[in-house]
This record gives sequence, structure tokens and C-alpha cells, in this order.
Amino acid sequence: MTNVGSAGNIADSLDPLLEDYERSVVPPEQRRGCGSLTLVFVGVCIGIPPLLLGSSLVAGMGLRKAAAAVLWSSLIAAPICLLASHVGTRSRLSTAMTLKFAFGSVGAKVIAAILSLDMFCWFALNTEIFGSSVRSTVTTVVGMHLSKPALIIVAGIVITLVTIFGYRSVEKLAFLAVPLLSGILVSYFVYNLASTSFAAAMVRPPLSKSIAYATAISIVSGSYLNLSVLLPDFTRYAKNGWHAAVAVLVGICLGLPVVVLLACYLTAATGESDFIKLMLIRGWGLAAIFVIAVTCWKNMNSCLYSASLNLASIIRHTPKWKLTVIAGIGGTIVALVGIADRYVSFLILLSIIVPPITGVYTADYLSRKKLYESAELDLLDRWRPLSLVALAAGISLGFATSPRDAMGLGLVRLTGLPAIDTFIGSFLSLWALQMLRSVIKRRTLPVPSISG
Repeated sequence: MTNVGSAGNIADSLDPLLEDYERSVVPPEQRRGCGSLTLVFVGVCIGIPPLLLGSSLVAGMGLRKAAAAVLWSSLIAAPICLLASHVGTRSRLSTAMTLKFAFGSVGAKVIAAILSLDMFCWFALNTEIFGSSVRSTVTTVVGMHLSKPALIIVAGIVITLVTIFGYRSVEKLAFLAVPLLSGILVSYFVYNLASTSFAAAMVRPPLSKSIAYATAISIVSGSYLNLSVLLPDFTRYAKNGWHAAVAVLVGICLGLPVVVLLACYLTAATGESDFIKLMLIRGWGLAAIFVIAVTCWKNMNSCLYSASLNLASIIRHTPKWKLTVIAGIGGTIVALVGIADRYVSFLILLSIIVPPITGVYTADYLSRKKLYESAELDLLDRWRPLSLVALAAGISLGFATSPRDAMGLGLVRLTGLPAIDTFIGSFLSLWALQMLRSVIKRRTLPVPSISG
């Protein structure tokens, strides 16, 4: 008799719970309604980065312009998010597996590697933020000195163990965290609203270096587009397209601006651009610790979940839970080394590279809906050159329209929003290339002879 070991026995006993359909279609009995998906998306949007983004926008342009930039960004990005989510509800596959239709079975692995690296670094960044923020906040509030490396290691281990359960872990954490976080943030907002002047907040001048209006819209819309590429990871679990659409509109297109605008008002009303410091100053220290801890853990969970899904599409014969453990250990090590100070350039680069991926697979879906809905992956091409050309066109356009101080060339100006330019460039490029190919095929077909 062969002894498979304790790890193998545990994995076998947990097999139904570990199943995440990372390489197959989500079956009907596992699909969720819009309420569940909305909580998941709100959980993705509630975090320290959106709160700090709102504070930064107000500090650079004032509340009135910041609010307008956030709302316009939401309107611009909403159709793209809805289209990307719809692809997931039709294919019932993860983003990484869906990419195989657009880029081919081998080409999609290259794209999945980029997305996996993106999510891996986000996991490490949130882990480092957790360690630094909790350490400094606990020291300020209760005078206890905690070890940052110890906090990072504990957080990395706990979230990795939770995330091996796939979408279930994301869903359960959202059910627990979102109501509590929402309650704290709303209570804190009402508390400040009662003790500050709304009229004064609206006319308060910028607190720091000015941020251009177009730049603010580009930053916020870029956040939406970087999120949109991964929406199939979640909407593949939706009961149907309407449930996914409602969840995206309420959870993301409404949820994200609400969180950002909340931080915008608090900064404008108080003159403090650091949201965490603001909570500490006003005597909400314990609430600040809770918000930091839970939001970071929630974002770590979502990032590691998507990273493991992308890895599973590349490494086909290794169970996803093992890939999650490997990614979690690696991300924790990177967080210990330190990534926050080195991540800005990488984020700028990703804002140019990631949105065109969404442009390619959404354009390809609109022209080949039946193939996506069939979920037949066995007979796909290894490479799809037209998609790769369209992706390159979108990325090139992004570099051409991005300013020089943002790793771009500053050669042309289209919408003024580089993230939108890259999406439109790849989307229209693939659409035009496919139309051209169809025209060429029709003209090269032999003309049937007429007899009799």
C-alpha cells in the first residue's frame, strides 16, 4: 500500500471545498445571485488605496473638481466593465482560460503570466502595507511595539491558507468584512459631517501640488480598467448576465466612487490628506486598526485568488491550491524585502499594458460569441497573430499618448486618458483586422460556375 502523506490526505478530504473550476466551466448549481456578487465587488473596492486616492485627489485639486473627476471616470469606465463582465457570464471560465479564445492556447499563457505577476505584486504590496500600517497605528494608539516582519509573515500565512479555498474564500470574507467596514466608514463620515461645514469643504483650495483635471480622470479610469480585465474571474459565477451587470454597476461603478468620494470629503473638510492619520487624530484609533487590517486582508485575498487562477492556466498539472501556497509564500517574501518604494514605475507600466488586454478579448468576443459560449478549448489555435498585433497596437498607442513623466513618449494626444487610449486602440485594431481578413477571404474564394 502506498502512503500518499498527510498533505495528500488532507487535500483529498477537502477536495470538494478546494474545487474552484480553475480550468473548467462553472456548473449551474454553483452560480450566485447579484447580492453575493455585489458584496464581493464592494469588498474589492473598499480598501486603503481608494481611500488614499480620494485624499490625494482633493489635496491636489479641491473637492469640487475631484468629485467631478471621479464621477466622470465612473461613467467612462462603466460600459467597459459591463462588457468584460458579460464575457465571463457567457464563457463561464476564468479570465486566464477565457484569454485562450482571443490569444490562442499558447499565446494566452504569456498574457496570463503578465496578469499573474500583476496580482502577485499587488498581494505583496498589500501585505507590506498591512505590516507597516498596523505596526505604526498600534504603536500610536496603545503604545505597543509590534514587529513588522512578524506581522507580514502572519498575514501572509493566514491569507494563503484562506485563499486555497478559491472563490468561496473571497465570498465568505466579503460577507464578513463588507458590512462591518461599511458601517465603520459610514459612521465615521456622519460623525465628521456633523462637526464640519459642507460649504467650507466645497470651496477649500488644494492642499498640495496641483493635479490636472485630465490626469485625475486618467488615474481613476485606469483603476477601473485594470480591474475590468479580471472581472471574468468573478462573473463566471453569476447566475446570468443580468445578475452580473447589477453586481458590477452597484458594487464597482457605484461602490468605488462612493469610497473615493468619502475620502475626498473628509480630507477637504479637515485639511488632512492622510486618511489613516485623520482617523487617529479624531480619536478613532481602534477603528483605524480594524479598517487597515480588514481591508488589507481582503485585498490580499482577492489578489492572491486571481494570481493563482492565472498560474493554474499556465501550469496545467499542478493543483491550484498548491500554486496558491507557492504564490503566497513568494509574495510574503517579496513583502519582507520591501516593494512599496519600487512599485510606482511598475504600476505606470501596467496601466499601459493591462487595459489593451481587455480591449482584445472583448472585441474578439463580440465577433465570435458562439465560440466563447461553447467553452470548447481543445481545438483552439496555439497562437492568434491578429490578437497579438492588436495588443501591440494598443500598447504602442499607450506609450505614444502617455506624457514623458509617466514613462510615455508624449507624441500625440487623443482622449487625454492614456488608459482609455490603450483600450480603444487594441479594441478597434482587432475589430479592423478581423474585418479586413473577412474581406480578403471573400475575395479569394473561387466563384462558382453557372452551367446549363
